[in-house]
Amino acid sequence: MIFNEKQKTQPIERGEVWEAFKEVRAGGESPGVDGITIVTVASNPRKYLYPVWNRLASGSYHPQAVRQAEIPKEDGSKRLLGIPTVTDRVAQTVIKWKLEKYTNNHWSRNSFEKSRNVFSIKDLLLDKENNIVIGESAGLTFFKDGNVFFNSLFDLKFELRIDIVKEIEEGRFLLGTNSGLWQFSKQKFENLGDKNPVFSHRITDILLLKDTGTFALGTKGTGLIVNLTDTIIILNKSHGLSSNSISSLLLLGDYLWIGTNYGLNVLDVNKIGKDDFKITTYFKSNGLISNEINKLAGDENNVYIATNQGMTIFNYRNYKPVGVKPPVYISEFGIMKRDTTVKSGYRLKDNQNLITFHYIGLSFRDAGNLKYKYRLRGLSEEWNYTSNTEVEYAFLPPDSYIFEVIAINPEGIESAEAANISFTIMPPFYKTWWFILIMLLILAAGVYLYYRNRLKQLKKEHELRNDIDWYRQQALSKQMDPHFVFNTLNSIQSFIIKNDRLSSSQYLSKFAKLMRLILNNSQKQAVSLGDEINAINLYLELESLRFQQKFEFHLEVVPTIDTSTCFIPPFLIQPYVENAIWHGIMGLDKPGRITIGMIKKQNEITCTVEDNGIGRKRSMEMKTDLERKKQSYGIELVESRLKLLNNLYGIEMKVVFIDLYDETGQSAGTRVTINLPLIS
Repeated sequence: MIFNEKQKTQPIERGEVWEAFKEVRAGGESPGVDGITIVTVASNPRKYLYPVWNRLASGSYHPQAVRQAEIPKEDGSKRLLGIPTVTDRVAQTVIKWKLEKYTNNHWSRNSFEKSRNVFSIKDLLLDKENNIVIGESAGLTFFKDGNVFFNSLFDLKFELRIDIVKEIEEGRFLLGTNSGLWQFSKQKFENLGDKNPVFSHRITDILLLKDTGTFALGTKGTGLIVNLTDTIIILNKSHGLSSNSISSLLLLGDYLWIGTNYGLNVLDVNKIGKDDFKITTYFKSNGLISNEINKLAGDENNVYIATNQGMTIFNYRNYKPVGVKPPVYISEFGIMKRDTTVKSGYRLKDNQNLITFHYIGLSFRDAGNLKYKYRLRGLSEEWNYTSNTEVEYAFLPPDSYIFEVIAINPEGIESAEAANISFTIMPPFYKTWWFILIMLLILAAGVYLYYRNRLKQLKKEHELRNDIDWYRQQALSKQMDPHFVFNTLNSIQSFIIKNDRLSSSQYLSKFAKLMRLILNNSQKQAVSLGDEINAINLYLELESLRFQQKFEFHLEVVPTIDTSTCFIPPFLIQPYVENAIWHGIMGLDKPGRITIGMIKKQNEITCTVEDNGIGRKRSMEMKTDLERKKQSYGIELVESRLKLLNNLYGIEMKVVFIDLYDETGQSAGTRVTINLPLIS
């Protein structure tokens, strides 16, 4: 196909090509269009013209019998070098219709078990020393004067599939291979991918740029790699390239032409890496015979494009691009996979965070070949490039966003204005300012209430402790009752008068020990169970002695209780023992008995005080009003103290009275059960 000045296309007639070839043959030139390096010839020169036209028209780049390339010589003439790939190990050239063969006699001089008797040529060139350099599927070969003088497979026993060979300076070559970019110099191979992983991709073409040491690499699947003086830039579909699979590169002036498996691309090499950089693309809709390009060649006016469908000659000098800026519109707006009415703005819930945009650019000539760049401001400020007319964003966080899209025609002309839609995804209620403010106020109120309650609690504890101390002093005064002290001292005096030194000494010693225990315990909030038992035992001994053995007593403690490590509130048991003596035993006309038992249940001590006295009912009947008041006061004192201790420690201490009866139903005494918590 040929581009004319009106950007229309027309086929090349068979007769026109035939006449062109005859004219070229008469002039002694190589067949085909000058400068084209992609024509193919058959191995038989006598059948030359028809196969050339046939394969040129079909765009074949890998012929069945012969692959060729033009190699310029120093005198300016051209040599057409043909390489048989199937039948034998002979390289052939056609110089002005004369066939010459170059036998691989290097193979005949070197024995190598893996050597091949055919060539598998991928690329060839004439180096600065006039050697023919051939890249093969298994190595690198150098021809000179019709003979092979070096082959990497035979001489270095090094196998490497080489598709592209470029000489960057005398004796130093860049090699494009399936395994990336290699360098060959002084019969040594170096994998440049080991130094920089970007050179590890499959290389399909190498193009030396204007500056020394700069080059461009076409890759299979990675796009274009440009090695500048101080940086490496990778250009792919995200930058506007029509495809990441590049088949051929061509530099004409400042413009780099890029043939891919989907479309033709061109860019200004001076603008690579700059803000005004852009890529222009061409497709079948622009006049190409096929979007799948095999090889590019060109001159100062035309780009020659070989495809599987034929050849396109693109007169880029006279090509007039479309100057109209393509308008772009957002056609659909989807929320959670459901389309909704397109509006300029939206306010969405926090769970409506799957957003889809459909857009379209308008161009009657380039419809379907437009590219787009888009971005979602609020998520990223960078532009993304695509050929799709749909983009989707999932799991967007709560924020305000603006979606912008711009259409780009194949000439790189962008829309005058971006189409845009703004929307806001609201945060969940627990992330809103009012909810956070309420939570802070509730937290502040909670802290304040806790502070007030704690203050009240401390005040209450302080008052309770004061009350407990007061009641403890009252209990102390009860235990050091003046009548008890007076009567005890009288008993001691009686023993002294009777000259009973032993009894008076024992009585006095026990009385002194009891006073010392009472005074010591009065200073403590909790006393050991052993000290409390000793105090009760001394009290009972003194009272029994004073009342001349009117009663007997038994104090039983479970052996498993460690009385030295168990602590209980002081002065709580003795008042009930005293009641058992004075209000139970004293009214009997027979010997009395008092039994005190202590057992441990989990975190408490259960104390039982049992007597065989006259019982509570009979005792109340026998007492005077003064005695009833005295007893009531003592019981109230203990009960008040128990309530205070319960409030202070958050525990339950209780006293249970049980009246005992004999078989005839007569009163047989009283049992008092006291639950005392263990205090740490």
